[in-house]
Amino acid sequence: MDATRTPDPILAELSALRRFDGSPAEFWPRYTQVLARLAGAQRLVLLLASDEPAARLRRLADWTSETPLGSLSTPFQNAVPTLASACASAPCAETVLGVGVSPDTAHRAVAVRLPLPGSADRLVAVGLLTESTPSRAQDTVDALRWASDVPTLYLAHRNGSGSATTRSGTGEASKTVLDLALRIDSQQDFRGAALTLVNALAERLGCDRVSLGWLEGGAVRLKAMSRTERFDPRMAAVIGLEQAMEECLDQDDEILWPPPSGSRSVSRVHGRHARNQHLEHLASVPLRIDGQPLAVLTCERSGAPLEAPALQGLRDVADAVVRRLSTLHRASPWWGARLLRNGRESAGRLLGPEHTAAKLLALLGAVGLVTLLLPIFPHRIEGTFRIRSEEVAVLTAPFQGHIRTVTGRPGDEVTHGAVVLSLDTDALVLEEAAAVADQTRHLREADKARANRNPAEMRIAQAQAEQAAARLALVRHRLAQASVRSPFDAVVVEGDLTERLGAPVQQGEALFRVARLRPLFIEWEVPEADLPDLPTAPVGEIAFVSRPHERFGFRVEQVEPEAQSRETGSVFRGRGIPEGTVPGWWRPGMTGVCKLDAGRRTLGWILTHRAIDALRLYLWW
Repeated sequence: MDATRTPDPILAELSALRRFDGSPAEFWPRYTQVLARLAGAQRLVLLLASDEPAARLRRLADWTSETPLGSLSTPFQNAVPTLASACASAPCAETVLGVGVSPDTAHRAVAVRLPLPGSADRLVAVGLLTESTPSRAQDTVDALRWASDVPTLYLAHRNGSGSATTRSGTGEASKTVLDLALRIDSQQDFRGAALTLVNALAERLGCDRVSLGWLEGGAVRLKAMSRTERFDPRMAAVIGLEQAMEECLDQDDEILWPPPSGSRSVSRVHGRHARNQHLEHLASVPLRIDGQPLAVLTCERSGAPLEAPALQGLRDVADAVVRRLSTLHRASPWWGARLLRNGRESAGRLLGPEHTAAKLLALLGAVGLVTLLLPIFPHRIEGTFRIRSEEVAVLTAPFQGHIRTVTGRPGDEVTHGAVVLSLDTDALVLEEAAAVADQTRHLREADKARANRNPAEMRIAQAQAEQAAARLALVRHRLAQASVRSPFDAVVVEGDLTERLGAPVQQGEALFRVARLRPLFIEWEVPEADLPDLPTAPVGEIAFVSRPHERFGFRVEQVEPEAQSRETGSVFRGRGIPEGTVPGWWRPGMTGVCKLDAGRRTLGWILTHRAIDALRLYLWW
């Protein structure tokens, strides 16, 4: 639960409850209502439980929102005793009462054990959350724990336990400072030390809140708030507190609000923050090392202001813990930030006003040497590529004949079944008519022989009729094949026959070559010298000759194991699949330059490896 996201009225109510002077009968209902608002619960029950077998749960307060609970009231009532008993061995417990309307939500009952000093009984808060997710349930647990100190402070205030620091003498104050210094010194991280400091000061000085801000990047950043694990730095309250701390740090002086008579310190920002947050008293003390302020402690208090002994104790604590806090703060960032900070400081010393030229040359030389030797530069294998289609078809002449029309030319996009060329069919039409006449004549001769009861002539005529039918079928088949059609959606890549109209073609002669437009793949070639780096080149880029300013990525799918001979030498060829959407202007046969990513190498190796390989071959004997 992020405490700084809690609305200011709830914070003010909690602060008032910590100093509440009324009776427990008045305190517990108010505390229960604030807990419910803080946790976002529709109903919250505050119980006093005991571990004795014969003891019964005592209900201190029960708060219910104005929204009707409906069918959840009975399951929640039944779950309260079980959850209260579960908190005897665990700090919190949870159960699901029903499935919510929204996805991943449910109606839950959440119980949290709260501290109750001076009593063997335990204080348990059980809340009802409707339409709750697991993360919201955890936030509810954190919220209830965050406000768990209120009963303790209320009971201490009711029993008359004031600030030990304000009533102690000089010896007690020294003991307090030493105790805090030892506790801070035992911490191993800055956050833990800061929280320990502000919580201890808030308890011993009787303050509502104590905050620690640290100078970072020229501005004060809030690092810790008492009784608050986490806070949002974008909140108005946090921003106002940081501005008040900057006011103290800029003047390098203690600032009290309301300002005492005779004070020369400017406290305008402190006054504005106090009015915005409804605070009665503020006190800010700078923390210094060797006279240089680097942090601020700010105390917020209601009722009486900090007295002189308390302020002196605050100064003594600041002087005692500031060096340990500074050491932990320098070690708190991650190693990269520490390295950058140390580098800036070292650079400031190295590039000082003395021997500037020699230092700069040495730095440039070191940077150049590191640049040449570190394997941080991408190594890319350069070659050529050609766009290929997954499916290519060669359209041939179906029979011997003459070209009548040509409707397809290289570069034309054709659809499935589109006619790209047609042959002259005049001779086939005449042949078809002759075949039909022969078939009819032979059928009539067969009928005549059947009527004359001459079976031999009938069978001869029927055979001749079948022969004519077969010839007719062949002629009609050729007529159907006279139009050369595309077998699929494609583009014509070869075959310009517009100047051959009327020219004869032979059966099976290749007329056109068509290729599918989608999908396309990249056929790349790289020199044989780059073979050792090919297994580490899973991706690459291509640039077309026609569009050198555009780059397209591809993924290496296959490398052929055999080298291919070219005029410039042997090359290895492979197949690549384009990444992303292929542009519509890509066409099979387009070429360009490809570069395959082969990992990272040193700049020196990239610039010299080809020359070194050539020298090795030249000098080898």
